[in-house]
Amino acid sequence: MPQDLTKIGDHLKTISANIKPPIQTSTSTPSSSSSKNITSTSQPTKPTKSTGISPSTNGLSTAASGQKKNWLTKPQPNNMVTTNDRLSISRLTQYQTIKSLEPLSTADCYHMIGKVNDLIHQLSTMEGATKQEIAKLMHNLALVIRSTLPGADEPDEQDRQTILTHYATELGAVPYPLLQKSFQHLRKHWKYKTFPKIAEIMEPIKEEMGEIEQMYKSLIHLNKILSHRIERDTGKSP
Repeated sequence: MPQDLTKIGDHLKTISANIKPPIQTSTSTPSSSSSKNITSTSQPTKPTKSTGISPSTNGLSTAASGQKKNWLTKPQPNNMVTTNDRLSISRLTQYQTIKSLEPLSTADCYHMIGKVNDLIHQLSTMEGATKQEIAKLMHNLALVIRSTLPGADEPDEQDRQTILTHYATELGAVPYPLLQKSFQHLRKHWKYKTFPKIAEIMEPIKEEMGEIEQMYKSLIHLNKILSHRIERDTGKSP
């Protein structure tokens, strides 16, 4: 069992001790040696108390930074597959049969299969999360929901390692951005004191994973019928 996951699964008691308070910056006054030659004829301006909110022309209040403090406008995690790639896959996979390819020339098919292969490669090479990334996500979730990690209460060390190894193995197949999205959802919406099981961790991203899997299968199918069409036209595989 990797040391990082074993260590994080043992206890959470030392976490608060390792969190350092934020560094407070202080403004120092100029020394007498550097300021005695500086004179001022104006009175110091009395600071104005700010609420951090500035009026908006549309009647809505915005933060001084110009960004709305609203859960509706808060940036959401990006999808694993970009909008442009989704549109490309949708356009390409409308061809599902050899007959649907008939209006296309052989050159068109060569061009299309190149795009299809690029997208297949992109989807198939999404790397799963590392053990270190999984450990950090689990660690942070346990802190937020005030829970111990899976197996932390097991008296036997080997049992704790077995449980954490199972989590690391199952979650390690999921690309980090997707897994991160799931843990972000759980930190907001998990209602229980026990740490979520693997199936519960996968639930928030199940739909997106299903969409990506379907895209991949459709591209593989399109690759096959394009290859068949090109081989029929040229007598050789692309």
